[in-house]
Amino acid sequence: MTSENELADRWAAIEIRLVKAEQRLHATIAAGHQNIKAASSSTTADAGGGLQTSNRWTAIEQRLCKIEQRLSLPTNALLSNSIPIQPAYRTGPEDAPAATQQRAPPEPAAQSTNGALRPGWVDAIPSPTQQRLETELKEKGVPFTFLRVEDGYYNRSLEERRSILGAASIQQLCKSMLMVNTKAPPGAQRHFLIIIQYASSIQAEALKKHVIAFEAARGRTLSRKQCNMRLAPESESTELTGFEHNAVSPVGLREEAPMVVTEEVAQLPHMWLGGGEPDLKLGMPVPAFLAAYHAAVVDCSDRKRTVEDT
Repeated sequence: MTSENELADRWAAIEIRLVKAEQRLHATIAAGHQNIKAASSSTTADAGGGLQTSNRWTAIEQRLCKIEQRLSLPTNALLSNSIPIQPAYRTGPEDAPAATQQRAPPEPAAQSTNGALRPGWVDAIPSPTQQRLETELKEKGVPFTFLRVEDGYYNRSLEERRSILGAASIQQLCKSMLMVNTKAPPGAQRHFLIIIQYASSIQAEALKKHVIAFEAARGRTLSRKQCNMRLAPESESTELTGFEHNAVSPVGLREEAPMVVTEEVAQLPHMWLGGGEPDLKLGMPVPAFLAAYHAAVVDCSDRKRTVEDT
């Protein structure tokens, strides 16, 4: 009989293979998307050149359609910057043109004593904050999904939040935290934005080593006594990020700050985190985010034991 440790090792190996496969997939999609842009914008003076461009377009489009079919994505989803991580709610018939279909929330679940969960929904008309973040993500070529959640979301357990967002596991539930070096000397970087799982906690010493190495790469010497990383006060975080508590997003920051993604988050295929408003959540493929935002991946977190682990 296979032991629990052996099963865990096999599961970890499978998960690593899946993450690597997805990273290759996103690279393929990005390359295909860029090739299509180049093909559609190029013009040729002679008829033969025009025919060659047309043939290339057709071949690339066919290949992307096959990828869409294998991934069960809507037709032409890979030509858009918004790839749904979970099925979107629609008000129109399934065969209606995509441009005419509006996404709307499902009927509200009864908030009775049974604590019924209302799944997250896609706003038919995005808020100005969402539109601003979408614009940045499109410019950087990062696929995304925004979901609105009901009041009381943060009063739910991690497992309930996972269900509301349709995430694969609670490990995909992440948050962005603005950390401050309270002892940074003049000229040193004071603020860092950390992306970490809700199911994990920060390793202070590991983060301190990264901050010291960060300054060394800039030609500055930072002693251990000059490094004391703490969570920034809420007012300071709001002022620098532009987002209030439970809404901090790594996208659309008011002031740029070096980003640190924990190693555990970097190994995920997808992550969900704040979307700029307390009841707005942003889902993104992690490999695409890392490639676009050049965040540092640092082993600076510890897995916390939660109720969901028991």
